[in-house]
Amino acid sequence: MSASDGELVEDRTPGFVTWQGNHWLMCYGRACIYLGEADAIDLVGWRSAVPSMFAGHNRDPDEIERTVEAIHRGDSPYA
Repeated sequence: MSASDGELVEDRTPGFVTWQGNHWLMCYGRACIYLGEADAIDLVGWRSAVPSMFAGHNRDPDEIERTVEAIHRGDSPYA
């Protein structure tokens, strides 16, 4: 029997320290792959992902747009 993606991520992935929590994203039962930091240019092609980045933060669309435009790899804010 093979382990599910959830079991692999939760039980077999080394721990790490993060200020945002260590919830690993899943999509249709499969673990998402970490590709590295994104910047504003990367997010242009992933506009459908932007709302989920700000879910529960109660920000207006203009503030979200300014924040996304300010995202740079290796700097703050980052995605």
